Amino acid sequence: PVNEAAAPAKKSVSALGPIWLGLIPLLAVVSWVLNSRSAHLLTASSILGLLGVFLFQSNQWLTAFGGEAPLQHLSLIGTGAWIILLTALAQIISVIWQTSLTVRFQAWYRAQLEKRKDFDFAPGFLDSTLQRVPFLSPDVRAVVLKDIRIFWRDTAQWGQSLILLGLLVAYIMNLRYFSHRLTSDFWIDLTSYLNLGACALNLATLTTRFVFPQISLEGKRVWIVGMAPLGMRRVLLTKFLFSTAVSMTVTMILVGTSCAMLSVSIDRIIYFTVTVGVMSFTLNALAVGLGAVYPNFREENPSKIVSGFGGTLCLVLSFLYIVGMVTLMAMTSRWAFGGSSTMAFWAGWVLFLGVSFLLGWLPFRAGIRRMATLEV
Repeated sequence: PVNEAAAPAKKSVSALGPIWLGLIPLLAVVSWVLNSRSAHLLTASSILGLLGVFLFQSNQWLTAFGGEAPLQHLSLIGTGAWIILLTALAQIISVIWQTSLTVRFQAWYRAQLEKRKDFDFAPGFLDSTLQRVPFLSPDVRAVVLKDIRIFWRDTAQWGQSLILLGLLVAYIMNLRYFSHRLTSDFWIDLTSYLNLGACALNLATLTTRFVFPQISLEGKRVWIVGMAPLGMRRVLLTKFLFSTAVSMTVTMILVGTSCAMLSVSIDRIIYFTVTVGVMSFTLNALAVGLGAVYPNFREENPSKIVSGFGGTLCLVLSFLYIVGMVTLMAMTSRWAFGGSSTMAFWAGWVLFLGVSFLLGWLPFRAGIRRMATLEV
């Protein structure tokens, strides 16, 4: 009889636990809506109190699957208990940050600025970071800083770039599940070259969309850039080198990671990574050069600038170049599709480097000549 009377009591305690714990998200939302010191303190105390009452009355931990386990088995602590503790900690930190830490940080920052002689012209974080880059002169640093700030202030531009890169990252992360089903060498080779083509086409989309409009976005004030001591030639070269450095770093990392996901050998990983690095130089030079040959200083929307003749030509040439070069590299590969001779392999590489150089250098040189005779 004693055991039968004790059983309903235990059941009622365990049933009250989820009800109490369900109040925690509601209390958190209320405190952040009110956004006051007293509301945050009251919520943090309530969260800890509800958690303590449930634990000590039921003498059980809630596991990740909704069950219960004794308190001494800490390895069975569920995610719900950790979320509750982190929520209470966030409430306490909100109180501290809202008052004393904020005031102390503002006072410290104001004191640091007052120590500078050039108080009104204190460099920001981005400018200070670029100053630490070696072999970067002040005039080149000014152009790079301006381009970064313009890109960052335009939400549409960096938002679209994040979407494209996010899709590519999601594609690469799912390659490991796809590669397990590849049992034939032919399909492994075909998939590796298709992966190279997909990454290169994504790079071409980025360069056409974001690098091609760089000159046109200077607008009718481009004459100021042309009359600056830096000169239009160095401006074009700076834009080319900066965009190439960023796109090459990101693309080479993605290609190397995707090749590793496909479980190809290390020499082929280096082969594909170097190939997409050469393509980065060509595609960026093509975009910068054609952007200078076919500028549109009357339009401020980058999407409309790209939709013109110059942007369409840049995209078509980029796609034809990628399709042709990926096909050439696959046909002259030493590993794929049965392999080729050493002479054919190096002949393919020489042709690949020659086409890449010409397709990048000729538009870039034409863009420099166009900017030298530009009249706005």
